Amino acid sequence: MAPHRKGFAIPVFLLLAISEDGCSDSGRPLDPGVAMIQSSSLLKRWYFLGWLLILPVLGAGCSDFGTSLDPGVTLISGSWVWQRSEGGFFPNIILPPEGSITIDTFTLHGSYTRVVDGVLVLSARYTMKTQGPYFMVTYSDAHSRDGYPGFHLFDQLVVVEGDTLRLSDYGADLYRHTYARVR
Repeated sequence: MAPHRKGFAIPVFLLLAISEDGCSDSGRPLDPGVAMIQSSSLLKRWYFLGWLLILPVLGAGCSDFGTSLDPGVTLISGSWVWQRSEGGFFPNIILPPEGSITIDTFTLHGSYTRVVDGVLVLSARYTMKTQGPYFMVTYSDAHSRDGYPGFHLFDQLVVVEGDTLRLSDYGADLYRHTYARVR
């Protein structure tokens, strides 16, 4: 019975394709036992190099915030012009002031900004998670500018229908905010 050898076994004809002429340094054809040892070393190197190439690709798909593969983030990403808000404890409708434009932007990388009449007034990070059949957006690290109130960043349920975004406050005063996609 032949002794057990550690390593990968490759057919000798594959090694002939790997070596320049299929011969050892002395010009003799490679012995199958020697070929197995050489193939073991070569395959281990290729195996290691393969993992070195694959690991960064696998690691690049991980993120604390939503990624472009996350359907909720893809759905909400882009810029949205505020149209109206309605609800509250005493139901009412709030419209933007005449001639004023408020744009909320959600990036694929988890950044949120609010620009009012061309001035950045609020920035934050956001994450998306599934809440039953809906997506829920949660804000963090809010930074308000020019005295703009940043306390309104409650968790919100997300509904997108075509070019219309509806964000419904989850708790607080239960307002529903309507936006149109910026084209």
